[in-house]
Amino acid sequence: MICRKNEEKKVRYRTDRCFRVGNDWYFATREGKDIGPYKNRVAAERAVPRYVKIMLEDKTSGIYARRIAMEGLWASTLYA
Repeated sequence: MICRKNEEKKVRYRTDRCFRVGNDWYFATREGKDIGPYKNRVAAERAVPRYVKIMLEDKTSGIYARRIAMEGLWASTLYA
């Protein structure tokens, strides 16, 4: 079994990160947060790498970006 760094070896179910609720699209984070809404699946999929990159970047912008994401404002900002 291939695991991510620092993950325990156990059965995990990896599902599609993007999903739809009504007419809105979201993506799920590893932390269990749903980020969105986006107008379509393509927009949600394109936002994922940007989100991951920002979360891994320097501490200053990362802290601000995390706060925006956790407050549900990520999709409506220039970060997305």
